[in-house]
This record gives sequence, C-alpha cells and structure tokens, in this order.
Amino acid sequence: MRMCPECRASYEDDVPVCPAHGAALVSLDVSPRDDALEPGVMVGEYRIDHKLGSGTFGDVYAGEHPLIGKKVAVKVLNRRFASDPEAVSRFIAEARAVNKIRHRNIIDIFSFNTLPGGRHYFVMEYVEGQTLAALLEQKHRLPVATALQIAQGVASALDAAHEAGITHRDLKPENVFLAAERDGSHFPKLLDFGIAKLRDDDVAHETGSGVLLGTPLYMSPEQARGKKVDARSDIYSLGVMIHEMLTGAVPFRGDSAMDVALKHDTEPPPALSTVCPDLHPALDAPVLGMLEKRPRNRPASAGEAVATLVAQASELGLVARPPLPSTNAAASELRPTAARSEPSTERMSALDSSSVHQKSSSPRWLVAALGIVILGGMGSILLRARPPRDERFESSASSVMPSASPEPERIPSAAPPLPPPDVTLAPAPPEAPSASAAALTPPPPRPTKPAPAPRPTGKAPSKGPDLQRILGERE
Repeated sequence: MRMCPECRASYEDDVPVCPAHGAALVSLDVSPRDDALEPGVMVGEYRIDHKLGSGTFGDVYAGEHPLIGKKVAVKVLNRRFASDPEAVSRFIAEARAVNKIRHRNIIDIFSFNTLPGGRHYFVMEYVEGQTLAALLEQKHRLPVATALQIAQGVASALDAAHEAGITHRDLKPENVFLAAERDGSHFPKLLDFGIAKLRDDDVAHETGSGVLLGTPLYMSPEQARGKKVDARSDIYSLGVMIHEMLTGAVPFRGDSAMDVALKHDTEPPPALSTVCPDLHPALDAPVLGMLEKRPRNRPASAGEAVATLVAQASELGLVARPPLPSTNAAASELRPTAARSEPSTERMSALDSSSVHQKSSSPRWLVAALGIVILGGMGSILLRARPPRDERFESSASSVMPSASPEPERIPSAAPPLPPPDVTLAPAPPEAPSASAAALTPPPPRPTKPAPAPRPTGKAPSKGPDLQRILGERE
C-alpha cells in the first residue's frame, strides 16, 4: 500500500500519485511519526520550537538561534524520501531555484545541510502571517482590491522566476504565504518550489510522460496532459487562483483528479460575472485570457496579465488607478532634484549674467583705449608727415597765436589742414585749426620748441616782415 503525504489517503501500490492532490505516493512501511522533530532539537545552529506545517516532500518547523534570537523556518526532508534520489534532487532544486531568483516576493533560503540521520534540510526566513488558503477558508471570497493586491505580488515573483528560467508548476493558495503588514494589508511571498522546473538544469529530475505533478485543481491543460510546460503554465494557474479569490470557487471540480484534468483540457472556463453576478462583466475578459486553453493565446507574462485586470478594475473605480511610470513615477523622482537644483540654477543665472556684463563692458573699455591710441597715432603721423618748412611755420605760428584771441565760432572743426603749396594768409582762421588741433591732440614725440636757428642771433621772431616776405615770394 502507498499513501499520499498531504491528505494521508491510502492507495494501491500501482498508483503513482494522489488523484486528489497530485503528490507522489509513498510506502506505508515508514510511519509519518518517525519524521517528527521534537522541540529543543538542534538543527544546525537553530533550535526547533514547534512544527508549522508540511509540504510535498518535507515538514516545516519554527526555529530560533539560541544566542542572537533570530527566528527561522526549517524545512526537513521526510525520512521516506531520504533514500529516493529523485526526491532528494527535487529538494535540492527548490533551494537552488529560490537562490537563483532572489526576489522579495519569494521566501528566502539561506542555509542547506544534512541531519545526523542523513536527511537534508534548509533554513528559510521566518515570516508572521498565514497562507492564502487559510485566508480563503476564513473569508471565502476576497474584495477585488485585496485579491488584486495579492495577485500583483505573486505575478511579480513569477516574472522573476520566469526570467531566471524557472517554472513553478505548483502554484496554488497553499504555496502563497501572506506576511502581515502593520497597516493590515498582506505582502504575498511565493514558496514551495519543490517541483519547480529549472531550464537547462543539470539536476535530472524530469518526470516521465503521463505522470502528473502538481495540484489538479490549478493545473494548466498542458500540464494535465503530462506535456512539457513553461512559464505560460504558471500564468494559467495564476488565473485559476484569481478566479477563486474573486468568486470563492475554482473554475473546475470533479469526482477525481482525472475528471478535473479533463475539464481543464476541454471545457471552457466560466466567466466571473456568471459565477458571481455582483462582479462587473468588464472583469471577465482579463481572467479568461489567462485561462486560454492554448498557451500561445495567453498573455506574454504574469505581470502583463494582472496589469490588464488592474487597469480594468481601476476604470470601474474598484481599485486606485495605478500610477503611470512615465509621468507620476518620473515626476516623483525629478521633483526633489528640481527643488534642490533651483538655487543652483539661480546662482548659475547670476554668474552667467555677471559674466556677460563683465565680458560686454571690457570690450568697450578696450575699444575706447584703442580709439585714443589710434587717434594719437594718426595725429603724430600727420605731424611727422609734414615738410620741415611747414613744421617751422607751425612752430612760429603756434608761438604767436596764443597771444591772439581766436574766435571759436568761426573755426571749422572738421576742416582738414591745407597742403603747403596752397597756403594763403588772406583769411586768418585757416591757421587757427592747426593751432587748435595741435593743442587738442597729444604732443608729438618731437620737441615743439622754437627752431634753434634764431637762438644764436638773439633776435626775436618777427611777425609782419616775415609774413610779407613769404607772400612776396609766393606771388
């Protein structure tokens, strides 16, 4: 005789799995009581406190580190599976799968070893709360907001597992642990990867064709037929679980596991609104999409499937509208940065404006200075370019003209000096611009003293005779 480790039902030796739970049957030669660990027993560094529950291949105990008081959960492989290489490989694969995924919505496993009797065990994080199965047993149905909040966490864990190449293959309410939050909400954590399938794994624990592994009530059609499964099988199981959370019942039931498996494969699933008329028909399509018979017709990922359902529920006002990552999330990340950067922007603007003023004022001073230098240089060049006779004439004129009282109103300011051959003394003002220009322009490099010729004779320069003589020669 063989027995189901979950429901303890007995079957003949030719029955490989439990028809109700899909668990592998074990021989009755080993009593389940032989597997129990007594409180106070040390398992590695942790002391066993009490038993928490049982899984497919082992029992789970609450433990505590005797020195630092850290609470843990210890899962120990059942004695009847200790000599089964396939069961041992699956037990190891569960620990490997969890550590390969490493996601906050999956129970963490951080230690692995064997007991003195040869049984394997691993140590997991301890979380206060209850399973989804226990919550459904209490509430029967869950509000839409609560159900979708749990579904989002499970979908996030499944997406992480699928990205790591792992298919859970046994998704059901018993394997979803709800950690109790301070605000009364539930934080879901996926557990029991005991029959998970690792893609390209070197641990050989593939089942033979036609052997059912998993729970028939939540199996996908391809899994019920014993075919190879992938991530889309988990999406189907998630759809069954969402259907149960919202309606209080699974889509298909039957007298045996085979009846249920056949319905999964052939019968169309009922819509949510037909089971519970109080549910809006707009919620039907997203869940029915997850329950498509053909894997290729299901959503591409668990997260995408749940997001579609959440979006529809938000349109109906059943849940809060999810924030858009491209607007709200980005704005929440950018607002503090913008607030912090405003003073810097103001400082940068002030620096830029002052720099512009400084840069704009400096060229003006340079232009003015260069203009003065250029004017002075041009004046000196003009003075140097005159013949020596004109220079003597100008010097004598300049020494005489200050004694006279020139009339400024009659002096043309812009009149250029006449060339030496055309000089006439009929109008006196033409000589005044030269004296005025000489007074206004910077002094030339050459001295402006009277020519040294008159000094040896001691004679003062004569005004009238010299001018008359020059006029006579010109005529």
